[in-house]
Amino acid sequence: MRDRVVVAHEGEGGLVRVVQALAPDLRDAGIAAGAALGGLVLPLAGVRGTFLMGGLLTVGACAVLLGERLLSDRPARQRH
Repeated sequence: MRDRVVVAHEGEGGLVRVVQALAPDLRDAGIAAGAALGGLVLPLAGVRGTFLMGGLLTVGACAVLLGERLLSDRPARQRH
């Protein structure tokens, strides 16, 4: 994510620094949110339902990332 923010906002150093500083905390918050969601779904749907929900969320996240790449009007940046 940090690489995409840097490419999108090359001239805005302040925003890039903020995102780079918050990236580990945002990742940890996402992990905690996933654990909380799984904990809420487990009593309602059981183990199989929780596993299915996690798989569907993963497929959805991959679809968003793939859609972003396909719909982007900017060419992908080459890594050296």
